[in-house]
Amino acid sequence: LAVLIPRSEQAVLIPRSELAGYQLHVLGYTLHHLLARLVESADVGDFDDTLQAVMPIIEQDLMGEVALEKEVAAVAAKMKETKHSKSMDTLELLASRVNFTTHLGDLMAPVRNRLADANSLKVRTKLETALHHIAVGLMANPAVATQDLFVFIYSTISDGVQAEEAVATAAIPLVGGSGRRVGRERPVKGAGGGAASPHTPDVAVPPNFHLVMQFALELLHMTLKRRNTSGMTAEDQVPLLDPLVPALSRGLRSRRTNITSFCLKCLCLMVPLKLPQVQAGADALCERVLAMIRNSSRTSSTLVQDGFKLLGSVIRHASEAFKLSNKQLKYILEMAFVDLEDPNNRATTFSLLKSVVARKLVVPQVYDLMTRVSEHMVRSQQAPVRDLCAQVLLMFLLDYPLTAKRLGEHLEFLVQNLAYEHAAGRLAVLQMLATIIQRFPGPVVDQWADFFFVPLVIRLVNDQDAKCRGMVGKVVKALLERADASRFARLRGYCQQWLTQRTEPELVRTAAQALGLVVEVAGPAQTNAFAEELAAPLTALLSDSPAESTLQGGEEEEMGDQTEERGNWQAWYYALLLLDKVTVMAPEKARSATYAATWRATLHGTVLLHPHLWVRKAGSRLLGRYLGLCGATGRLGEGEVCAAAGGALADMPTLMQTARNTCQQMETEMLDELQAEQVVKNLVQLARVAVARWEAGERGSTQDGAQRGGQGVPEAWGREGEEDDEDKEEEEDKAEEAISRDMQQAVEVAPVAGFILRRMGRAAANGTEVQRAGVLRHVHASSSPI
Repeated sequence: LAVLIPRSEQAVLIPRSELAGYQLHVLGYTLHHLLARLVESADVGDFDDTLQAVMPIIEQDLMGEVALEKEVAAVAAKMKETKHSKSMDTLELLASRVNFTTHLGDLMAPVRNRLADANSLKVRTKLETALHHIAVGLMANPAVATQDLFVFIYSTISDGVQAEEAVATAAIPLVGGSGRRVGRERPVKGAGGGAASPHTPDVAVPPNFHLVMQFALELLHMTLKRRNTSGMTAEDQVPLLDPLVPALSRGLRSRRTNITSFCLKCLCLMVPLKLPQVQAGADALCERVLAMIRNSSRTSSTLVQDGFKLLGSVIRHASEAFKLSNKQLKYILEMAFVDLEDPNNRATTFSLLKSVVARKLVVPQVYDLMTRVSEHMVRSQQAPVRDLCAQVLLMFLLDYPLTAKRLGEHLEFLVQNLAYEHAAGRLAVLQMLATIIQRFPGPVVDQWADFFFVPLVIRLVNDQDAKCRGMVGKVVKALLERADASRFARLRGYCQQWLTQRTEPELVRTAAQALGLVVEVAGPAQTNAFAEELAAPLTALLSDSPAESTLQGGEEEEMGDQTEERGNWQAWYYALLLLDKVTVMAPEKARSATYAATWRATLHGTVLLHPHLWVRKAGSRLLGRYLGLCGATGRLGEGEVCAAAGGALADMPTLMQTARNTCQQMETEMLDELQAEQVVKNLVQLARVAVARWEAGERGSTQDGAQRGGQGVPEAWGREGEEDDEDKEEEEDKAEEAISRDMQQAVEVAPVAGFILRRMGRAAANGTEVQRAGVLRHVHASSSPI
């Protein structure tokens, strides 16, 4: 029916007949469901004529005999209509379509009729809930004019305040017949500074009118919070909002907690609008809020927290003429920051502190409080507290007037706590340092660069937490980026000097890791300028090696933190990473004669077959980088360039040994897919170099014994490694059968390439799934070029 009947006649569907018994419960449900469907197509005012018939039904369902029956367990269990009431939602639906100026009184009739009974907690709770639903519905009513709404709000709040002031005045006892009252309060000052003496309200108000006043305040709060006045200009808002300020300020003296709380919330939202009454009466407003806080027994109460919010808003947005006394500010800071980590009051506390810092109120208590904030930023176990402390501390360090000594104390505190016992605290310190380095003026950062650099580099090595180490690297890079040219060269000089201290492996490792960050920040141009200075210490470090590993056939111990018997693998690893970065940033320097000895030290078996997997992987990547740097594609010209560009693969014996070491990498049981891919690339490139040299003329050196361009290539090289594996001849034969005729011809032509193919055959027969997949990629990649 609701769909089929024309909209102009839909009001006839609203029930009007008198019912009894269980039908009254069904009636409330039916009324709600009808309205829920009709509201979708109804216009404002369509239900105005039905309010007089509908409101008695709602009143009975909420507070009449029907409501009492719902409280009886035996009745409530009979059917769903007796368990719950839909009348609150019905009020909200009607409010969304009622004509506000003409029928608001009819809509509020159930509340008005029961105000006298509101002394009962049960009735008062129901009335407050009903008024809340009406307020929500009015906010959704598209026809409620802003001016009409503010007129209702202003008149209701004013009447309510006057009524409470009159009651409070009448409660003060008289002395004799003089008419003088004992303990009369001082006249209440409005926000504008003028006195507003209590007097009897112009209009008589019903008992418990504070509920209606609370309803008006809730409407105002919803309007301000939802920005229903955002479509109006600032000039239009002032005449509507400014007259409310004195009434709300007087409302702060209410003995009703809900009234006071709503007044605080509304004023807090109005202060940023810079209304004239607020700007003129900011001092009186703060004085009243402070008096209210003093009279409260707990700072954690909702009322006190709302007071702190209002104080923070006034401090932040009030005019320059507004000044808090040192005594007032001291009291605020002492009361607000009793417990910085209380989760219920955390947001209010830090918002107030941000307002104080933004206002740059210079009192000793602020400086002392920031010391506590710094400590909480590091030591708190709650991430939100650490974040809020960091925000406030950053505002303080950036904007507050600080002497050099005071700034130094805070920066020293941060540096000292780089070694704090908990990783979360260290991470908070590192994040703060990163922000300071990025946002402080350049001269200040340059002044403190040396002070920051050394402790940060030490934490780069000593910190046990991976997240902290990663953050340290970011902070060091940020510091290097902000340093000027002379300071950058000075910091780089520290690292280069540490790199030469070979008797202190930890210091060498630290230097290599830090220099890697220096190269990343320097870029190609600056790296070219100092790349040659790194060649000698890198060569010395990589040449100073323990006995070469004797791992055979893929045998490898478990990786981890190694003891001294494996050598200082960490120093080697970061030295290899440094060489890799130098090669990327300055390739011309890396292929020059300066780095010839460095490459020879890098590509020997001690690196390629190091017991630690990370060193082995880094060496494999560098071999690939070296082959790519030299352009060894198998053609004669580029092959000669590769042989002359540093001499690491200048002769055939060295080329054979490098191929053998690379094959052993493929046979390692702990081989992963990424390393297998890099090993395959290296083997293909080595085979191309070998074939190119063989075809270029070194083939004759094995046929007639002549030495051509270096050493001859003994025929036995093509079968090196088979003598130790006689027990695996059967598996090798199976693998060799799979090699194509083209591969067999390559074996006969180039012994190095033949050796590689034989070792790949062994890996295919006996290897893991990853090794076999790598062999297949190698066969596919090398067959056609070779």
